[in-house]
Amino acid sequence: MENKSIIVRIVFWGKPKGFPKWPNIYFNPEERISLIKNFLLKRFPEIRFVGWDWVKSEDEIDRIVEKVGVENEIATVIFHLSSGWHGAEKIMKKIPTIVISDPLLWGYAGMITHSHNLRKNGVRGFIVSSSNWNDIEKAFKVIKAYHSIKNSTILVIGDKTLEKNIEKYRKLGFKVILIGFEELKEEMKNIDENNVKKMLEKISLNAEKIVGINREELIKSIKAYYALKILAEKYNANGVTIDCLGGFYSRKIDVYPCIAFSLLDDEGKIMSACETDINSLLTKIAMKEIADRPGFLSEPAIDTSTNLAIYA
Repeated sequence: MENKSIIVRIVFWGKPKGFPKWPNIYFNPEERISLIKNFLLKRFPEIRFVGWDWVKSEDEIDRIVEKVGVENEIATVIFHLSSGWHGAEKIMKKIPTIVISDPLLWGYAGMITHSHNLRKNGVRGFIVSSSNWNDIEKAFKVIKAYHSIKNSTILVIGDKTLEKNIEKYRKLGFKVILIGFEELKEEMKNIDENNVKKMLEKISLNAEKIVGINREELIKSIKAYYALKILAEKYNANGVTIDCLGGFYSRKIDVYPCIAFSLLDDEGKIMSACETDINSLLTKIAMKEIADRPGFLSEPAIDTSTNLAIYA
């Protein structure tokens, strides 16, 4: 994954104190701006904020629009603090835009206008209409998720026949690297046996019971786990997926990656997905940022006779 800074442009929107507006002529957006700025800088030190412009009238919109995108920001966040929403669609057309508003500070006619503009073809964004700071925080987690996807490096393990299928994902802007099964098998040969033994002991201690898999198969799964970590580091990948069914059926690999992927999910650094399911892999990468914890991907089988769900 490319280690690029998260850059977000902040724009404040609303008429100043002393002008007729919603909610009233005495409301001072400047005080709210100071509060929001302090919150953002304290809560998101990993984000570089730019702009901090305050649009007080429609005459200022074009000046702000010219700045949007010049610092490679990934999104614009408009904090709508009082009446005066016309012209915001000019910003929305340039880069993804989030509109955040306190529902008590401006009328819902403005929300309808923003909603209409955000649904136009080619425009990306959403509205947060809440006075709860936690909801504002969630919006910035979505921005982090979007940044994570755009800067991802996905490692795909399988045959060259997969090249045509993965090419469409490269057009979305992130890296997709295809390597063969041979490279995975070669790394598995070189795994330190002491590390394998320690992981085997750890799995055995943490498991309530081990059924349906022998020691030899478990050792191969652990070696696959270490090999995948090595390959992810080699290619600077934050996501990995394997054509496991194709590789196993063609006898090009002799181990399924299920246990290896489970161990990677426990660590939460490298996201994984089976069956070259890049869509699910991207979802896991995004949700890791939104939920603040890694997810998992599985295809459960239900045994009603024992009330047991088997996850693979």
